[in-house]
Amino acid sequence: MLHPDVLTPVLAEYAYLPTQKQIVENPVYVSQLEEELPFWLEFEDALTKGVTRPCMPEYHKMAAILYEELSKIIREETTPEEGIERAAERANALWRD
Repeated sequence: MLHPDVLTPVLAEYAYLPTQKQIVENPVYVSQLEEELPFWLEFEDALTKGVTRPCMPEYHKMAAILYEELSKIIREETTPEEGIERAAERANALWRD
């Protein structure tokens, strides 16, 4: 199932993004994805800028802090400056504990 010849048509059929580098680098596979995924060019561009998440136990806690504080900013419950300051305080507390 994980071989690119088998996986690529499934990804294209269900509009799932590829998780294998060899799929993204092979023109045959890419052409299948381009036909089915209208956002493929944007995704392909994002691939060149993406990085993996850090492998650390605090990551999910940090992500939750950022989500909560950014949500407050978006809902205009706080100012951007206050939200970022609060996120920084909470994030720094993770490293002190």
